[in-house]
Amino acid sequence: MIINWTWILTLPSNENDNPIQMKPTIEQETMLKDYLRKAFLYRETYAEVYDHILSAVNHQKNDDLSFEEAVNQIICEDFGGHKQLALMENKAKKQAVKEGRKKYLHYFIEYFKWPYLLLTFCFTVFIYFTVAQIGFSTIVLQALFAVVLLIPGAVALQRYYKLGYLFGDTKKSIRDDVFYAIAIVPVRLFVWVCIISPLAGNNSIWQQFTPAGITLFFVASSIYMLSLIKLYQEEFKMKAII
Repeated sequence: MIINWTWILTLPSNENDNPIQMKPTIEQETMLKDYLRKAFLYRETYAEVYDHILSAVNHQKNDDLSFEEAVNQIICEDFGGHKQLALMENKAKKQAVKEGRKKYLHYFIEYFKWPYLLLTFCFTVFIYFTVAQIGFSTIVLQALFAVVLLIPGAVALQRYYKLGYLFGDTKKSIRDDVFYAIAIVPVRLFVWVCIISPLAGNNSIWQQFTPAGITLFFVASSIYMLSLIKLYQEEFKMKAII
């Protein structure tokens, strides 16, 4: 059964449209893009389905079908119908979120495995003895905290720009949610510090950090930021390959 989608895709009554050409016209491609842009929320699923349909139409062997009928047939046979497109996209998003978290966790744990473990150990020892011998003032601790707060935000803004949200294609990426969920961790930490600080009484919470506590914070935050940057680099490296 062919599902009618002429309410979105209205083809001009033109002799060139019947029978379907081996290669769709620019106007037909534009109509298909407009329909899929309305059907999908994310650029990845939109691009993948568009490429699939266009390739299938180009290899269509039934010359009696119109462009609209051919697209309907491909969507029904290959994707289970128009109503299944949203379900397919939702499934793809869940898979992307799962893979994004898995990759980030892999990058984070990597620093506790050989050979990165040696680097992490040396860095930890260096920070601990530096703090124990020299000590960090409240201003220095606040500055370090600000760096941890700002760098993930800067990486997120850079990603926002490179994906074309500012001047180009505004369709969202399927990886947005997992990336920003990780990048916003320092903001949540900042809110937590603001809540805890008044409970510290007369002594500032910054003065209650021991050398071990400062070292733990500095090492963990450094690994967090490096892992986030790797996740960012991996995403655009993959785009370059594709």
